[in-house]
Amino acid sequence: MVPIKHGTDYRLACELMDRVAEEVVGEYGRDAEGVWHDVVRKLLIEQLPVKPVVLLQVHERWMELALRYIVDCKQRRAIKDRLFTRILEEIDTTQGRVRLAVATISVEDHTPLELLVADEVRLRGIRT
Repeated sequence: MVPIKHGTDYRLACELMDRVAEEVVGEYGRDAEGVWHDVVRKLLIEQLPVKPVVLLQVHERWMELALRYIVDCKQRRAIKDRLFTRILEEIDTTQGRVRLAVATISVEDHTPLELLVADEVRLRGIRT
């Protein structure tokens, strides 16, 4: 998942993710396609695309690009690292047309809370 800012050229972002996915995992998908068709036919399961797919989801404060791809399970971490390293490298070449979004957390002082135990509530005559 790659979060990008609103106002970003999301078409370019999708295009570069698609291009990187083809570069990194495209050959594996093409090799697996024949095997997948045999599995679908034998087990009568849903035919899903083997080719990498970029999915866009829009949120209130950012857009999210997800990449769906198949990979040898023994290689998944190494492949994920290669994919996202290449995606970041490609984003760096867009001269600001694609900008990553970040979430920020603000840590504030809190005001002390006064908790009343049930007996105190009864003694003070507070109605609940």
